[in-house]
Amino acid sequence: MITEYRLALSFIVVLSLSSMTDCGGGGGSGDPVISTSARATATVTGLAPNTRFYFAVSAYNGWSGPCSNEVSTVTSPSGAVSLAWDAVQDPMVSAYEVHYGKQSLGQPADCTYPDVLLVLAPF
Repeated sequence: MITEYRLALSFIVVLSLSSMTDCGGGGGSGDPVISTSARATATVTGLAPNTRFYFAVSAYNGWSGPCSNEVSTVTSPSGAVSLAWDAVQDPMVSAYEVHYGKQSLGQPADCTYPDVLLVLAPF
């Protein structure tokens, strides 16, 4: 069964977006419950400074779901970018994958970025 999750990815105080993201694997029935209080965050470091990067996030439960729509920003002089999204309150979602690269994929739900950061789900 495929469970769908609406994830809202944003740069902390910079951009926001929303899209459908789902993971394959087990799951219950009905609509998923989206947390409005728990936020998942990630800081991607070691990026080229002052360079445009593109980011998307997907829920992960042993299988990676499609990515959210992408967002982009120019990195800080330190080469770090902080991201945040609403965490899904589902015990099947163990982590999130932050996908990123220097080029836009231009396709919603496409996760073929060259780099991925695995972020544990907040519990």
